Amino acid sequence: MLSNNEIKEKTNIILNHFKVGNFENVISLSNKLLKELPNHEYLLNMIGMSHHRLNQLEKAEDIFVKAINRNKANVILRLNYSMVLKSQERISDAIQELENIIEREPNYIPAINNLANLKKDNGEFNDAIELFKKLINLNPKIATVHYNLSICYQQIREKEKSIKHAKLASDLDENLTISDQTISMLTNYKTNDSINHFKTINDKINSNKIKKESLTPLFFALGKAYEDKEDYENAFKYYSKANSNYREINQSKFYLEREEYLKIKDYFESNNEIQLNSKTTNNHKFIFICGMPRSGTTLLEQIISTSENTQSLGE
Repeated sequence: MLSNNEIKEKTNIILNHFKVGNFENVISLSNKLLKELPNHEYLLNMIGMSHHRLNQLEKAEDIFVKAINRNKANVILRLNYSMVLKSQERISDAIQELENIIEREPNYIPAINNLANLKKDNGEFNDAIELFKKLINLNPKIATVHYNLSICYQQIREKEKSIKHAKLASDLDENLTISDQTISMLTNYKTNDSINHFKTINDKINSNKIKKESLTPLFFALGKAYEDKEDYENAFKYYSKANSNYREINQSKFYLEREEYLKIKDYFESNNEIQLNSKTTNNHKFIFICGMPRSGTTLLEQIISTSENTQSLGE
C-alpha cells in the first residue's frame, strides 16, 4: 500500500513528464501506477490528455468516457472530454457536454470560456458575447476574454465596443499585442483621436518589455498607422519589420506551412468539383473573397453579408 507521500511523489513525476511533452511516458507511468491505485481519476485524466496530445483521439475518448461513467460529477474530466470532442470535429457534442458542465457548475470559468470560444468559432457571435460578458462579471481581469469579446463585437460591426475591449485586453496584458493590431484595423490614424494609440504602439515597441514574438502585431499596427497617414516610407519599413520578425521566429516551421500549401494546391488541382462534407455544409454554398490589402475586399464582404441569405465567417 502506497503512502500519501509516495503517491504525491509519483504523480508529480508524471505531471513533470506531461509539462515537457513526454506523453508516452505519462501514459506508461500512469498505467503502472493504476495497478496500485485502480480507477484513480487524476491518473485517468492524465492518460486521456496525453492520448489527446498525441492525437490518439479514439483512445482519449475511451478513457474519458469510462472515467466519466464512474463519476459524472468530475467537471475536469468532462471539460477535457469536451476538448477531445472538439478535436474530433464533433462540435455539437462538445457544446452539449460544456452546457451540461455549466448546468452542474454555473460559474465554472474554464467551461464557460471554452463554450464561448466554440460559439465564436461557430459564428454564433451573439451567444458568444453573452458568455464572455458572464466571464467578465466573474473575473474582469482575464485579458484573453476581453480580446475574444472584442473579436465578436468586430464581427457584428460594433466597432466602439470592439475597440473598448481590445484596449482593456492590452492594458491587462501588454504582451497580448494582437489586441493592438485589432485596434489598428478599426482606427483611422489621420484623426486626432487616434494619437493616444499611435503613441501606445511606439511606447511598447521602445520599452524593451515586449516579447520578441509579440512585436510582430505591433509592427503591423504601426505600419497600418503610417499608411493611414500616407507616410508610405515608414509604412513599408514597419510592414517589412513585421514580416522579418515573423519569419525569424517561425523559421523552423516554414517548411510545414509550405507542405500544407502544396497539399491544398494539389487537392484543388485534382478535384474539379470539390465535394464538401454534407454534415458541415448543409448544402450551403461558399463565397470566397480574395484580394490584396486595401483593395476593397472588406467592403465587398460587408455588402454581401447584409443579405439575410448570407452569413459572414470573418476574415
